[in-house]
Amino acid sequence: MFAEMGFKTFRLSIAWSRIFPNGDDKEPNEKGLQFYDNVFDELAKYEIEPLVTISHYETPLALAKNYDGWVNRKLIGFFENYVRTIFTRYKDKVKYWLTFNEINSEFKIGYMILGGIPNPYLKASDWGWQIDPEGLRYILNLLYDRYQKPLFIVENGLGAVDELITDENGNKTVNDDYRINYLKDHLIQVREAIEDGVELWGYTTWGCIDLVSASTAELKKRYGFIYVDRHDEGSGTLERYKKKSFYWYKKVIETNGEEL
Repeated sequence: MFAEMGFKTFRLSIAWSRIFPNGDDKEPNEKGLQFYDNVFDELAKYEIEPLVTISHYETPLALAKNYDGWVNRKLIGFFENYVRTIFTRYKDKVKYWLTFNEINSEFKIGYMILGGIPNPYLKASDWGWQIDPEGLRYILNLLYDRYQKPLFIVENGLGAVDELITDENGNKTVNDDYRINYLKDHLIQVREAIEDGVELWGYTTWGCIDLVSASTAELKKRYGFIYVDRHDEGSGTLERYKKKSFYWYKKVIETNGEEL
C-alpha cells in the first residue's frame, strides 16, 4: 500500500532488543538481523529508500534491570556494539541513519523536566498538541540560519479519533478532511521555507499507517493514511483500509507538492 501511494522514503527503527535481546549479548540474534534484511529487501523491491532510526524510545529491558539504564556508562559500549553490528550488516541497504529519536525528550523525561506553556492563541488537537504551521516555517529558517546544514522533517502529523464508515461504493474508509487540512497547511509553510532559502532534503509524516501512540499508549489516537482495524481493548481484525487522506497524499507525492 505504501508503494501504491508512491512513497519514496519510509522511516522505521531497528529494535535493539531484537538484535541483542539482553543488550550485553556476545553475539547478535541472527533471526532478528534477518527480519530487517527482509524489510529492507521488500522496500528495495518497490524502490522505497529506508530512513532508519537506531534508537527510538527502546532499550533492552535487561540493561535497565541489570545496569540501571543509561546512567551506567557501560551502556555506551553495549550501544556501540549494537550500532557497529547493524552498520556492518546493512551497509549496502541503508544510506540514511538517525541516531536517537528526540534525544532532548528522552533526557528531559528522565530528569522530570519535560514541559511547556500552551500558547493561548493556537488551536490544539484533542490530545493538546498545539497546531502551528507558521511555526514550522519559522523553526526551519531558524535552524538553517544557525547551522547552515540541510534539514529533513521526519515527523509531522495529526493524532485524531477516526470513524470507519462504508462509502457509497460499499468500501470502508475514513473521511479525514481534518488530517488533510492539517498536513496541507504545514506543507504550504514547508514550501514557503524552501522559497526562503532553506535546504530541505525531505519530509516524512507521522505516521503513514495507524500505530500505538508512544505518548499515550493508545490506538484510538490515529495518525495514518491507512486505517488499521484494531482498538485499545484488543478487538479488531487488523484489516487495512484506505482513508480519504490516502488518495490525497498520493497526489501530493505524484506532483511533488504542487497539488495540495
